Amino acid sequence: QQHTGHHDSDAHYGTKYSNAACLFFRSRVGVDGCGNLPTRQQDGIIMQNLAFKNKMKKSQFSNEGRAKKAGFQPSQPKAVDPDGLELTQPVLSDFLQICHNLPSDEQRQINALSGMEVYDADATALNCANMSGLKWVLLDDIHPLAVGGYALLRRGVWQSFMLVPDQSWEDWGKEITQKVIEVQKEMVNQGHRIQTLCLSDRAKARAWYDRIGLKHEATLHKYGANGEDVEMYVLDQEG
Repeated sequence: QQHTGHHDSDAHYGTKYSNAACLFFRSRVGVDGCGNLPTRQQDGIIMQNLAFKNKMKKSQFSNEGRAKKAGFQPSQPKAVDPDGLELTQPVLSDFLQICHNLPSDEQRQINALSGMEVYDADATALNCANMSGLKWVLLDDIHPLAVGGYALLRRGVWQSFMLVPDQSWEDWGKEITQKVIEVQKEMVNQGHRIQTLCLSDRAKARAWYDRIGLKHEATLHKYGANGEDVEMYVLDQEG
């Protein structure tokens, strides 16, 4: 199966982004002005300040190249699974590429849960990159297909998120699903509960949560910024 999505070359790394994104790069890696985004290896240093705070067990999430020291290591060879996809720690450009290609229903959910009136891809990418906790990206060669992460709300309790463009689902839906199942099995063993939120009217997303083993726990009425109902899904050590 070949990936034929939006990101068919490194040209996307040359996209111009907002002042906020440029300021982030300038403060982290000394990029002057609002020029082109750096390459993956150049912007690897961005994530040094966002390194994992918890040591991960050797697993699908923590591969051989990163088993002893968590964090992005651009000098190390990357482990690619037989299906051709790599699960690793993201850099800011991964979040930017994904957030600029999200479908409208995902954008609507981000607005509802963040309070943004108009979806801002750059702000969303920066918020995700700066999120405390554990973050991941799923790559086809060097092209990001999906990003996600787990914020530690309190000891043993993780809040998860995942952002995936439609093209990634079309080309790699089965593989993305399998990787997420592997990661969440590891994460629930790092605590005792994973929870995630979804707008009540996102039927496809809710069906997918059932497929990966999450349980519907509650409806949070009028929880969204515009009064949207939101569903809580969970995975715990007993589930």
